[in-house]
Amino acid sequence: MEVMNISRVTKTFSTGRQVLDDVSFSLEKGQCVGIIGESGCGKSTLARCLLQLEKIDSGEISLNGQLLQDLSAKELKPFRQQIQAVFQNPSASLNPKLKIRDSLMDPYLQFGSQKEMQHFSYTSNEQYVHQLLQAVELPACLADRYPHELSGGQQQRAAICRAISIEPDVVIMDEPTSSLDVLSQASLLKLLETLRQQFSLSYVFISHDLAAVASLSQHLLVMKEGRMIDAFPTEELFSPRRHSYTKELVSMY
Repeated sequence: MEVMNISRVTKTFSTGRQVLDDVSFSLEKGQCVGIIGESGCGKSTLARCLLQLEKIDSGEISLNGQLLQDLSAKELKPFRQQIQAVFQNPSASLNPKLKIRDSLMDPYLQFGSQKEMQHFSYTSNEQYVHQLLQAVELPACLADRYPHELSGGQQQRAAICRAISIEPDVVIMDEPTSSLDVLSQASLLKLLETLRQQFSLSYVFISHDLAAVASLSQHLLVMKEGRMIDAFPTEELFSPRRHSYTKELVSMY
């Protein structure tokens, strides 16, 4: 079942530079689509457009059959619970003045009480936060700490925890492992795969790290200068039919 569809999306900055040019792809429920490309190719701008943090110039973005690009802020609010995000820098994603428990409770207070949860149950704040931390393999004692008291890997797990706390349909991940060391990256990718299967999550995984993206994704899209120049199932990454630029990326790993 298709949960998200992006059709012929374009975006031009006020400087006149076209950063997205006729971008199209779809995302199926429970699947991960990986988007790769070098820095400056438009990946992060695409993420912001999918999250409706940037307005597109033309094209369509739909979530569960609803077109999003023309909705007002008020009309968008019900859809905010269906699509969440994990960004590159977890310390910037978590409010430094809030304890981890308060950051984790915030999405529920905004949206969670309005929907029926399938995987998390709420009887008290304490029980709910404990379930969330357990899901991302963090000890319950971290709930009373501030973000700066956690390691980088723990911070990113807390950010992921907050993103899945209201059981969204789609999680947009923009370079979620790039600030971590190699061991932490491997551990986080394993966790993301477990969460995808456990909660039937759909991911858009955006990165310049081909190895990380390929390890998690069922489908890969390659971007260059704002365009999607190659698209294929992950198992066809090494096919001779790949675009020359894709082959160039593969040769670097």
